Amino acid sequence: MSKKLSKIKPLYSLILLIVVCFLSLFSCKKEEKVSCITEPIPTWVRFVGDYKVYDTTGVFLYNMKISHFSGINSYGSEIDSFFIENFIDTFDFKVHYSLNLNLNFFDYGGHDSIPDKNGNHWFLDAFFNDSSTPVEENTLINDTIIFKYRLTNIKYYLSESVPYYYCDCKQIGVKQ
Repeated sequence: MSKKLSKIKPLYSLILLIVVCFLSLFSCKKEEKVSCITEPIPTWVRFVGDYKVYDTTGVFLYNMKISHFSGINSYGSEIDSFFIENFIDTFDFKVHYSLNLNLNFFDYGGHDSIPDKNGNHWFLDAFFNDSSTPVEENTLINDTIIFKYRLTNIKYYLSESVPYYYCDCKQIGVKQ
């Protein structure tokens, strides 16, 4: 009887080994590939945030905020826009975001008859980069934008009984 048991034992071991191998082969599922495709970050994101604004000598002037919102243009298409709060410590206004060849260029456009916080009207115009200087104006570099703009009330100062004002100005905004 012990001879029979000794022959059966290896047979059971072999059957057990085959069953374990069979179960292990079919119990594992092949891992499904997870798509690594991610949505690209919109280019407007880089401009959104809180800024501390300084004059060109480094003296703090005011806080400013740029926020994003989506809207519908006159053609019924969705567009990205910015709401700029406290620009020049004087204006709150909206601008459409326009993609530029230089993705870091911040185009806040030209605005005629833009009201300030006191209800007086102005002409505000963003300058493009001045190639005669080594710095890039109205361009986000790291966390800084040098705002270069023209501000005047020439069309409105008489009718609004305020002093005439004209400035080709520069201020430095540092994103917080």
